[in-house]
Amino acid sequence: MSCSEEEVHYNDIGTVFLVTVNDCVSGTSTILDVSTASSLSLVFKSPSGASSTKPATLYTDGTDGKIYYTTVDGDLNQVGTWRIQAIVNIGGGVYRSDVGTFKVYENI
Repeated sequence: MSCSEEEVHYNDIGTVFLVTVNDCVSGTSTILDVSTASSLSLVFKSPSGASSTKPATLYTDGTDGKIYYTTVDGDLNQVGTWRIQAIVNIGGGVYRSDVGTFKVYENI
């Protein structure tokens, strides 16, 4: 049996969701420097369609565009395919990442 660091299970606590925020400049995707952001958040949309917004944190100094959130009890409360998107406020602008998906597996 092999291990997968990406497999997420129902009601996992301490799972880190890391998202890189990019911007499109002249048709090229570039990393967005989020170091001066006034607000960082990750929006999770459950399989049933319910959304919750969680406060995110800079992964490093923000110049790499990476932000993260660590799950707590009750966050991953449904089995199935979830959606995730970062929202960053910088100097009056609001930037959103591409929408990603991940699957939450049931426990035995």
